[in-house]
Amino acid sequence: MAEVTKAQLDHAFRMRVVLLVQQITRYASFCLIAYLGFRYTYLSVKALAGRTTSADLLLYLYGAIKAPKAIAMAVSWILTGGTAAWGYGERRAKKKVIARLHPLAKQNQAKIDPKRGSSGITRSGDTGREDL
Repeated sequence: MAEVTKAQLDHAFRMRVVLLVQQITRYASFCLIAYLGFRYTYLSVKALAGRTTSADLLLYLYGAIKAPKAIAMAVSWILTGGTAAWGYGERRAKKKVIARLHPLAKQNQAKIDPKRGSSGITRSGDTGREDL
């Protein structure tokens, strides 16, 4: 077994210090963001307490409008259809990008390990029929 040198130990120690600093920074920033979010929410509520705002007026108007059920259903179907169309468009765009980059990935894999076999994923990124 190879003996560990002083340089390797120094490097390992420095890497642990870096990882510790990263974790402390991550958690400290999360705590700071949470504190500031709660603090400014509290200050906003305190400043607006007991006052009439445009938000109150909008909620009143929204509640006062007696929209027929058919309109509400139509709006919900339109939003659902729009969301489905957006999702389909995103999926289609992703497949196009995968199909465009597939040959490059195959070439890079062949350079790294020429003996490696195929995973069976199609050119568009779908799983092969035999895997389903």
